[in-house]
Amino acid sequence: MIDQSSIHVSTGDQHKVDVRIRLKYMPVSFFAAVLGLTGATIALQRAERLLGLPFAISGIALILSLTAFLSIATIYALKTARHFDAVKREFAHPVKINFFPTISISLLLFSIAFLRLNYDISRYVWIVGTIAHLALTIAILSAWMQRSTLQIQHINPAWFIPVVGNIIVPIAGIDHAPAEVSWFFFSVGLIF
Repeated sequence: MIDQSSIHVSTGDQHKVDVRIRLKYMPVSFFAAVLGLTGATIALQRAERLLGLPFAISGIALILSLTAFLSIATIYALKTARHFDAVKREFAHPVKINFFPTISISLLLFSIAFLRLNYDISRYVWIVGTIAHLALTIAILSAWMQRSTLQIQHINPAWFIPVVGNIIVPIAGIDHAPAEVSWFFFSVGLIF
């Protein structure tokens, strides 16, 4: 047992310790907020186009979505660099593993949001998001099949997240790749 009275930590040092501890417990599920923000951005873009609105609220929403994504990605990258064991534990968790594709799905949604604004950015983000999502889909499906620790009680709605990304790939994919690529991802998503 440590005697608390014998520990003298300055306020600045205590703050550093608190930040390190909080960083270790930063969940990958925070990327789900980006999905909502980017989805709202895409909906605003469509509404502005359909209604011929003169203002561009979707531009502000896109900036907010990008800011949220970059902030969360930076913090999670720091967590990965400093607490890789915690990230591995998240990936081994039967529920938390399903939130890792929110990163690649965020990229896929950004490719849709940029499709009419900047085709090149949309294409590059789509390529990175598609490759990342394929790798995560394979890794998660393999984990579902190979892990003996998964129980029937672990089945929950979060299991749809890795599947949904496969259905999102074709939305911008039809503009960025041969149609067969979009059909592949759509069929994988549809089957699961």
